[in-house]
Amino acid sequence: MMHTLCKYADETIRVVFERPKEYGFDTIIFELSSYKIIERDGKYTDFKIMSKLWK
Repeated sequence: MMHTLCKYADETIRVVFERPKEYGFDTIIFELSSYKIIERDGKYTDFKIMSKLWK
C-alpha cells in the first residue's frame, strides 16, 4: 500500500491511498480537513476508508 500527502498554497491537503490489485490499483483521494472524497476507484469499502481517516 502506498499513500502520499500534498499540501497546496490555499492550505488544502490531499491524501492519496493506493493498493495493488490483480489488474491495477484501488485508489482513493480525499481532502483534509473536510474529508471530502475527490476520487474513488476500486474496492475500498466505507469501513476501510474510515479506518484510514481515523488512524
